[in-house]
Amino acid sequence: MHTQHNTLLSTAARYISLNVMGMLGLSCYILADTYFISAALGAPGLTALNLVLPLYGLLNGLALMLGMGGATRFAIAQGRAQPDHARAAFTHTLILALIVGGLATLVAPLSGVILPLLGADAGIAPLGIAYLGALFPFSCAFMLNNVLVCFMRNAGHPRLAMAAMLVGSLSNILLDYLFLFPLGWGMAGAAAATGLAPCLGILTLAPVCLGQKSPLRLCRPHLTARKIKHLLSPGLPSLVNEASVALVMALFNSILLGLAGNLGVAAYGIVANLALVATAMLTGVAQGIQPLISRAYGARDCAAILQARRIAMVTALIFGALFTALAQVFPAQLTGLFNAGQDAALGNLATQGMRLYFTAYPFMGFNVILAAYWASTGRGTRAFWFSLGRSFILVAALSLLLSVLWGMPGVWLTVPCAEALFALAGLFYMKSRKPSKPGTFPPPLQNRQ
Repeated sequence: MHTQHNTLLSTAARYISLNVMGMLGLSCYILADTYFISAALGAPGLTALNLVLPLYGLLNGLALMLGMGGATRFAIAQGRAQPDHARAAFTHTLILALIVGGLATLVAPLSGVILPLLGADAGIAPLGIAYLGALFPFSCAFMLNNVLVCFMRNAGHPRLAMAAMLVGSLSNILLDYLFLFPLGWGMAGAAAATGLAPCLGILTLAPVCLGQKSPLRLCRPHLTARKIKHLLSPGLPSLVNEASVALVMALFNSILLGLAGNLGVAAYGIVANLALVATAMLTGVAQGIQPLISRAYGARDCAAILQARRIAMVTALIFGALFTALAQVFPAQLTGLFNAGQDAALGNLATQGMRLYFTAYPFMGFNVILAAYWASTGRGTRAFWFSLGRSFILVAALSLLLSVLWGMPGVWLTVPCAEALFALAGLFYMKSRKPSKPGTFPPPLQNRQ
């Protein structure tokens, strides 16, 4: 038992560390855009970027829903020694990724209609239209890259999954500089750099995916509505998390435009982009532990499931406390990285926001892992409602209330209050439930590929 514990601990440490590094690199997609757009275009560019980020978040959320949902079913099928079901999960997820990616490209020609609805005025709208017009033609690449990364991780190649994410991130940084400065392509250049990055990630994964020894194999597709629902349900929390961030960002932008105008939106853009990095690292912990929990669930190993959950919870709580501490000690230095013009008013707003907003992370770490645990063990509906409640429904209600009561500080405190309330609810639920016994696992699903 002690040897098994050490083996699980070392395996979890490897998966978590590789996925955290990969997600940290992946978060640099938008962070690099923020830095270089700030340097090249100043506050108007930051405002435009923050107004279009909700759409990017929805695109990323759809990709993660497909990748995490399909890969979870793949891992459970592997744990149950059902290779045909694993192949079907991979094949059907690729097909859905191409369909969704193709539909998402339609956002580009509609960007002129969408931007005014997001609050862009006549001075900001052209910048946002240029960004969306260059980004969304790469929708299929975003979908395929996320799907392949998730499946590679679940197929036992976490190092390769990390490498693909880092290749994309580093290329995005280099292309951002090239397109924005020597070539002077402005917002369209920043978007093109972000869109080309997943293409390079796919090229990194392709040799292994297409190799004869690859654990990923295609089969004759047979999609039905029931199979699509079964395939996507474990990925719904990932979609909810990303989509909720996007919708909350759009809501916050609207509130901040009324409270502090474009300057408030620019300040929120700085805080939100730094928050994306911290959230991505917590997501990396959840994604790192997911294959281990799903395989143990497929094998009906209750002890391994609970041990993996405990490791992930402790890791996420440590990360959350670290993020909060950094935000209290170095807020001006961190926000100053994206205030190239040294605008004092912008700096003050962003510094205040950093200190207040980042108090959410110890609670967020617990919530992210709890939702991932439920999704990884086939309880997608529970994970979906928990994620939707904590990341959108309560946040939306509190943002409207607290912004009226306390103005800008109320906006910054919305997410911490929501995360704290749901962490307490989740902890109470866990304490009130007895640990699962092996006999309570559902039987293998024979006909749901």
